[in-house]
Amino acid sequence: MPALRQQGRAGFTLLEIIIAVTIFGIVSIAIYSTFRVGLRSYEVGREQMVVTQTARVVFNLLERDLRAIYYMHANAYNQNLVRQLQFRAMKTIQTQGAMSMSDTLTGAPTSGRAMPRTPDARQRRSLQRRGEDGSAQDGEEEEPLSGIPIDLTIVGTDDEGGDCLTFACYQIHWGTAPVEPWSLARVKYSVEEGNLYRAEGPIAVEEVPEFQWRPPPPPEGADGPDSGRRTEAPQTPQEADHYLEDAPRELVARDVKVFDIRYGYWTEEGWFEAPDWIAHEHRYRNPPQDLDPLDPKAQMVAQYNRSRPNDDVPAYAVVTLGLGYGKDNARTRLFRSRIRLPNSLETYEPLVDPALAIGSGQPTVPVPPPTPFDTPGARTPPR
Repeated sequence: MPALRQQGRAGFTLLEIIIAVTIFGIVSIAIYSTFRVGLRSYEVGREQMVVTQTARVVFNLLERDLRAIYYMHANAYNQNLVRQLQFRAMKTIQTQGAMSMSDTLTGAPTSGRAMPRTPDARQRRSLQRRGEDGSAQDGEEEEPLSGIPIDLTIVGTDDEGGDCLTFACYQIHWGTAPVEPWSLARVKYSVEEGNLYRAEGPIAVEEVPEFQWRPPPPPEGADGPDSGRRTEAPQTPQEADHYLEDAPRELVARDVKVFDIRYGYWTEEGWFEAPDWIAHEHRYRNPPQDLDPLDPKAQMVAQYNRSRPNDDVPAYAVVTLGLGYGKDNARTRLFRSRIRLPNSLETYEPLVDPALAIGSGQPTVPVPPPTPFDTPGARTPPR
């Protein structure tokens, strides 16, 4: 009987097992790293896509509204209303003069003013028809203005938290939403708590704008509700925040870190960019001369300053938009676009060299000497 021999069993040695486990760990780490990099790339791409898409929407809205801007000179509209206010103010002055004459007839004190001359018979009859005090009869109400005042000015303010811009523009009637009368609407772009809003409302206002009509000063020594009313020119520029305060607004962009608008215009010294803009004033294109109250020619200088043309519509607007992204919005991505306004006074815009920092006027890298065909870059206005 043959002897039974023990058969060997197949298996892995310890070295082979260690090598297999090592290879499996390397492959697993590589797969995990690749998957992690893929997810990270997807998150970064999604953030960049959201930021880029938001910037595209903002610039599309701004370009659509600014290219449809509608502006008229301050003396070109509300003329009928201004004439009515002028007539009303003249009538008030005549009434106050009649009151002074009535004081002379009745022996009333004149509050320290010079005694007017004695009225003749015709003036006495006029006073009797008006009433003893020279005012209108009881029950006579002031006639309302026949017309709707509108405001078509452009106001852009420079704020640290984000600029604010308001203007009137055409509305495109798509047939899906109602439009304002005359298809003209006032829009406003403003930043509040890191969010960019766009408000839209009518161009009609409650009163004639102050830059079109300012009531005359009351006579010396007169008492009344308007005796302390400010009649001199405003010392501070008009704010864009005062427009469309109660109008509905839509959210355009979140996490806005920078919203800066600079307004380009042309002078004899070249192209300039202003940090703010008020169309009905004359501060940049035709700046007023310095006025010294002690100068004998101060009145002539003031008249000359008032006759200067207004700033009107800027040639273009440079919009800088900074959006936050990443963890806690710690990172900021900047976008910049220059929007040309077709209905401005200028018929062309400057070709700014990339080596020139917009608004600084100082080259960041060596720039070759200009040629006769080069257009100088824009600078900040000299103040």
